[in-house]
Amino acid sequence: MEVKVKSWFESKTVWLNLITGVVMMAQAAEVVAVIPESGVKYAMALVAVLNIVLRVWFTNEPVKPTP
Repeated sequence: MEVKVKSWFESKTVWLNLITGVVMMAQAAEVVAVIPESGVKYAMALVAVLNIVLRVWFTNEPVKPTP
């Protein structure tokens, strides 16, 4: 089985996490209130689910196979 190697910036999972990180840092620094305070826990749960979906749906291999 040949494994496709891609650059980090081609990863949807990396982009999701980068965008989430920027939004959460801006939220924590009170630069901008993107998500209401009561919704932050739900937003983080959604990000966790999206990470799993992206990993399974787009790579079909959530864990790197051992040689």
